[in-house]
Amino acid sequence: MKTDSIRSLLFSRESALAALVFLSTLALFSPAVGYDFVGLDDEPYVSRNPMTRDGFSAESLKWACTADVVGHWAPLLWMSYMLDGTLYGPGPAGFHFTNILLHAVNAALVFLLLRRWTGAKGAALWGALFWAWHPLRVESVAWITERKDVLSGLFFLLCAGSYVRGVRDRRGWGWRTGLPAFFLGAGLLVKPVLVTVPFVLLLLDAWPLRRLGGGGRVLAARVAEKWPFWLLAAGLGAVSWQVNAAAGIPHADMPPLADRLLAVPGNYLVYLRQAVWPGILAALYPRPVFSPAATGVALAVLGGIGAAAWASRRTRPGAAVGGLWFAGMLVPSIGLVWMGTTEGAGDRFTYLPAIGLSLLAVSWLDGHLRGRGLWAAAGAATLLAAAIGTARQLPVWKNSGTLYARVLEVSPFHLQANLNYGIWLQEEGRTEEAQEHYRHAAAHSAKGPETLGAAGYGWVLEGRAREAKSLLEPALADPRAPALVHGAYGMACLHLGDVSSAVRHLERALERDPADAEFRLELIRAHFEAGEAEEARRQAALLKGWPDGEIRDAADLFPFYVQRWRNGEKKYAWGYFERRVDAAPDSVPLLNNLAWLAATDGASPPEALAAAVEYAERAVRLTEGKSAAAMDTLAAAQAARGDFAGAAETARKAAERAAEEGDGALRENIRSRIRGYEEGRRPPP
Repeated sequence: MKTDSIRSLLFSRESALAALVFLSTLALFSPAVGYDFVGLDDEPYVSRNPMTRDGFSAESLKWACTADVVGHWAPLLWMSYMLDGTLYGPGPAGFHFTNILLHAVNAALVFLLLRRWTGAKGAALWGALFWAWHPLRVESVAWITERKDVLSGLFFLLCAGSYVRGVRDRRGWGWRTGLPAFFLGAGLLVKPVLVTVPFVLLLLDAWPLRRLGGGGRVLAARVAEKWPFWLLAAGLGAVSWQVNAAAGIPHADMPPLADRLLAVPGNYLVYLRQAVWPGILAALYPRPVFSPAATGVALAVLGGIGAAAWASRRTRPGAAVGGLWFAGMLVPSIGLVWMGTTEGAGDRFTYLPAIGLSLLAVSWLDGHLRGRGLWAAAGAATLLAAAIGTARQLPVWKNSGTLYARVLEVSPFHLQANLNYGIWLQEEGRTEEAQEHYRHAAAHSAKGPETLGAAGYGWVLEGRAREAKSLLEPALADPRAPALVHGAYGMACLHLGDVSSAVRHLERALERDPADAEFRLELIRAHFEAGEAEEARRQAALLKGWPDGEIRDAADLFPFYVQRWRNGEKKYAWGYFERRVDAAPDSVPLLNNLAWLAATDGASPPEALAAAVEYAERAVRLTEGKSAAAMDTLAAAQAARGDFAGAAETARKAAERAAEEGDGALRENIRSRIRGYEEGRRPPP
């Protein structure tokens, strides 16, 4: 009997239609498997994040439970990326494939839920396909970062489906509440937008379960029985909120509450319009501007839709529930609170709310489609239109260039799009075109120069001084340019050896912000390297709170650059260290300290590791092989480059020399390091 029921399930018409939905959705979105990572959060999420990109490890699993990326805490999301990295490697194809697979599974689940809740067949098939194939789904599927939507969507659909099934079948608490609560918890560990799920479950109580009849007492009972869902939504939602708050994201450049409230009706209307007529879609849209007329129209339209849904609550309860589903699930993303790039419209925000619109349409259409060829033809036409729209929208996500080019079609002066498109052009070697977009970014936004300055400063500290100069040049002549623009440009020049330009722009930075100690220290270094020692010392006298004694020459800045190194600004700091070695090539303490610093830091840049061996070998030669410390450092540098056999041999000689010097403590330390080299481990700092 059990085998027969399994066979009937697998080969039923319902299962065949679900498979059709799955396979057709998979095929429609399959071109995205060949797309690249894009420069919109894909770097910190995956492409430049070894914790997720390189697969599972004990370290990465520990990281997943505690880390936030761009203000998001999402342990299960990070683990899903790690699974891709383990299965497919670090390239983008596997990450794209998983997104598409999850969306196809979700499409099949949407069909099954619509079919079982409404009893419709043809309408449910249309509703699931229209939702799955709609161009608004492209952003959630083709953008690797938005794994958040498709993975949290899977858990949401499992939660809703198991809840309705458990109540209908009168199963025990574990099946009716425990299992759905588990799915909700898992979904919240992917994306906190699922905080609205308890409200959706109350809607499902109204229909299809019809458990809300009986007045306020029954409603209160239904609310109370969902206490595990409320606790999960409140607890995990609060954690996510705190992580975002710690990153400064919810309050970054957020308009006053009154302005956000006034914009909400218009935002709802935009989403409704896009659902019916998508038009030109983009990853980023201009910030919505409040208009009394537009708000009035939006309120009138939304009020009419709401009145129609309320009027049909008895004859078409599924339609009313679908409309409330759409409105309720959009609340976290409608513009009341900004999380990251939430500034109103965003295609990805419709992923789960739009299922409510499909439910509304299926509930209304059920009963009209049977034997109606016209309705069937109209349904086929809308599905074809949706598929064509998606096929055209998908290539927008091919790479960063296509992505930001589309944004600029919609918003020619969009600050972030001009900046990021310029970055992509520069990486492609198209520097003049890149600078044109940097000019747009600086000229057409009140915060343009400040944004360019922050980006250029970050590039300089990463050692990308040439790219930073190209980025910052268009903003230099802007009278609004803050100290950061000139200071970062001066640092870039200093890193490249153009000390006269460095002095000029660092001085301009200090004219704008005389209290900036960081730029003054860089100016002091620039004066020393320009041979202007007296001016450097005069600038040093203007410093307040310098903790490391008097600055008499460039070598006295060593502690400042060691701190830069420890802060992760390694490539920039290493430029200073190399200049110190050029100035004092026979200083054994300098050579030994730098070689040890680079060799024992697991995040040393390649150029520093290569120099570590050279510097250590030079220190050994200068001491004629008589310094145990120098030989110990050489062994560490060899191990850092992967030559563990050579490191062990050098370390044995260093231990012997330490014994001859009578330094027992050093000898024991070297012996412990030898054991590490023999096991293939580099020494700790």
